Amino acid sequence: MASDSTRPLVVTGATGYIGRVLVAAAAAQGHAVIAASRRPAPAGVQWLRYDLADELRAEDFPADGTIVHLAANTGSAGPDDEELELRAARRLIAVAGARSLRLVFVSSQTAQRCAPTAYGRLKWRIEQAVLDAGGSVVRPGLVYGGAPGGVFGRLVAVAQRSPVLPWLFPAPQVQPIHVADLAAGLLRVATRRDLPARAFNLAMPPLSFTVFLGALTSVRLRRRRLWLPVPAGLIDAIGATTLGARLLPDAQRIRSLLALPLIESAADLRLLDLELRPLPAGMSRRGDDRRRRLLAEGVALLGYVLGERPACATLLRYVRAIELLRDGVAVGVPHWTARWPAAIALFERGRGERELEWRLDAAVVLAEASTAGARRFMPAQSATLPGAALRILAAVASEGAWRALRAICGPALRRRPAPGSAE
Repeated sequence: MASDSTRPLVVTGATGYIGRVLVAAAAAQGHAVIAASRRPAPAGVQWLRYDLADELRAEDFPADGTIVHLAANTGSAGPDDEELELRAARRLIAVAGARSLRLVFVSSQTAQRCAPTAYGRLKWRIEQAVLDAGGSVVRPGLVYGGAPGGVFGRLVAVAQRSPVLPWLFPAPQVQPIHVADLAAGLLRVATRRDLPARAFNLAMPPLSFTVFLGALTSVRLRRRRLWLPVPAGLIDAIGATTLGARLLPDAQRIRSLLALPLIESAADLRLLDLELRPLPAGMSRRGDDRRRRLLAEGVALLGYVLGERPACATLLRYVRAIELLRDGVAVGVPHWTARWPAAIALFERGRGERELEWRLDAAVVLAEASTAGARRFMPAQSATLPGAALRILAAVASEGAWRALRAICGPALRRRPAPGSAE
């Protein structure tokens, strides 16, 4: 995998949703980044003013590098605007030829010759012009995560302000990709000299749009929403009318979302050695849900030991201990054990559960040093002999019941997801 970080990398649309993440990732890897945009670039990044409507001078661009073309017209989508984008792409193709620059065009999953929307047909036309000139094309799926922007930003805004969300049927299929994963893929296409100049598809396998919206509300926003069944064809029909286009400024993009063609991406992901993060992890604000999983694990294990929900201070001590001593990876107990910690007994003492036993021991040590642990492990000395005997009998009966349940249910319940995977 020959990668060259010494050659200049020009990013058009550098201050947009994807552009910001790409520029930051490229700069962090030591690339000589030039942000081409209407607004000034972040501090420390060279800026080149760029607008789709501008005539370009080849001498303003560096030689022997790569242009990643992200800039697009996000306003209205009339015929004049479509021709504006196509002319802008042709100007970049001319500049790339004059300055010996490779060109990577970031297209859309909707790009098709006979796409149902003008947006999809426009992207296809630009793709053909770039490919004919020897450039490369990247077709990402539905980009999500990070600071809200693009289509994802609109979906977040709708989910935040609306107490009811549409349950579309038949459910359209989407293929998400986290914005940071897309930036990593774009960098590999732009800098690896061993890759052919062609189209690359970058996306997860298909999943229901309703599942995507559910992850957005539950993980990203941490809110519950009511779901209203809505025929997908109704929204498509409204967006196709002139009145609907006025009522829905993003009608073209919504219709494109409902009519996404499925793309095959597994081979391209392998070629780029790119592993996409699971949807629950990507939906978290940090783009990584390891801390959330550790918190849930701590609630379950400490709750099992203490017999009550642990205090925040004890829970944070557990999380920090696992991050320090166990690389911060959750052991993989089911998420529902955080609500019913007693069910941890079903997994305890099972074969192959050494890591879980280690963490239970750690939870015991931390619990003993807490106020709740003092109440749990050092009961008042005034307890009567009959009361102590009853507690012993109750403990023996509980252990016998859990042993019976472990024998019956344990093998099936222990077939849980690997640490870090989506549940």
